[in-house]
Amino acid sequence: ETLKIRARFIAATNRDLNKLVADGNFREDLLFRLRVFDIQVAPLRARKEDIRMLARHFLNRNAKLIGKSIEGISEEAMEILLHHEYPGNVRELENIIRKAAILTSGKAIVPSDIALKKEAVEDDEEGDFAFPFFTTNFIQAREYFTAEFESQYVNTILKKYKGNISVAAANCGMTRQNMQRLIHKHKIDVEYYRNI
Repeated sequence: ETLKIRARFIAATNRDLNKLVADGNFREDLLFRLRVFDIQVAPLRARKEDIRMLARHFLNRNAKLIGKSIEGISEEAMEILLHHEYPGNVRELENIIRKAAILTSGKAIVPSDIALKKEAVEDDEEGDFAFPFFTTNFIQAREYFTAEFESQYVNTILKKYKGNISVAAANCGMTRQNMQRLIHKHKIDVEYYRNI
């Protein structure tokens, strides 16, 4: 039975599709089917006026997911966000806010909750582990470092096997389904590794 539907497709990429077509890595007929109306979106570093709105949106969403009541972002913390360059674009901002939501122990995100780069874990003078940016309980700490490990591990293995999910999963003792679940969970751009 043939069913008629009305649908609208929205496709997004951070690749130069014209170059991919010229290099034989993307079907020209598919490009023409998709390219009815082009919208060019500037990177986040070129439209910093969007950072406040996006940061609040990501905070509201992630606070609900982890079951925390977080009222907002302090102006000092927002200034840090506004002055960051975001080489990872909007996805980087979302990850920064997600981490801050996990780490915060207060009602608002403050500068100490924001980790823009990986902090080294060093021994302090008494031999205890010192976490310069860390003010949270054990369960939240475990969730944070588990997520960090998963993301780094899957990115590394996908880079090694050039984005081939089946081969990557087989070589790290994981099912393809589990690999795909982690890719989806951490919003990993598999196409990036297939094109480098």
